Amino acid sequence: MLRIFLTVASIVLVTQTLGTISVQATPISQQADQTCTPSWVNCADEGKHCYPDSDGVITMRYGEGDNYTYILTQGLNRISCNNFWGNPSDGKNKKCAYTTTNLLNVASENSYVDVANQGETFKLPYTGKMHRIRYGSGNRWMYTVMSGDGEQSVACTNDYFNYNPSDGTTKVCQYSQNAYYTLSENDTLTECATQGQSCAPQVGDVVLMRYGIDDKFDWRFVHAATNTYACNNETFGTNPIHKTKRCYWMAVAPSAISTFGQWSKVGSCNGKGCSISETIATAPHVLIPGLRR
Repeated sequence: MLRIFLTVASIVLVTQTLGTISVQATPISQQADQTCTPSWVNCADEGKHCYPDSDGVITMRYGEGDNYTYILTQGLNRISCNNFWGNPSDGKNKKCAYTTTNLLNVASENSYVDVANQGETFKLPYTGKMHRIRYGSGNRWMYTVMSGDGEQSVACTNDYFNYNPSDGTTKVCQYSQNAYYTLSENDTLTECATQGQSCAPQVGDVVLMRYGIDDKFDWRFVHAATNTYACNNETFGTNPIHKTKRCYWMAVAPSAISTFGQWSKVGSCNGKGCSISETIATAPHVLIPGLRR
């Protein structure tokens, strides 16, 4: 039996250096439709358009440095590289890049069912879970998440999704009926700021943030180098609600392929009774003794 120990430096979810991950051992099984070597394709400067070379789901990041907001689309052959989904770095020149790796666990195609027609407002049935929702038609979609709490209300419109994914068509909203979006282990939603203040989540990874009022709010996957987010319309994109809004955050469930840093093999042995006792001087690091082949 061969046992392999790995370390990973600087565990931070889905950030700009994610494309440097290389796995030296047998790949860890994550989502069936994910790959173990995600890479980012730089596609546009701010104010221009990104032209993804893919008909499938892509994750597009928009920002600079370690400050990003993440946009999930499918089948869009041109995407605006601007603040339509929020401004993660005010006053800085931002860029867009995309990856076809399913980093944020978009539910499979066969899990979606219609929930509303364009122009209608809807709520999800109570499930106590988070669901993926999408807006579009045919194979052209904008994705976000929605709470199955029986309270959140969403308008199935271009305005809510801040984008028109399929111009000239009648669109619908769908939700992942039997596929839930898994967050952190405790799925804890923590209030952190009132509009005009700053939110500082207690994790340094990508977070899922909620912005709005009790039954009308937006969700965004974001990451900031300073771990601080302005709780305002600019950070989250245009918001027509003329009431004082609040910010909440949830930690995103960790995934071996959605961390950055470099995996490296630091020891191995063969045979029955194989044991490794070795001090790893690399910090910060995570020791993963469960990888076996």
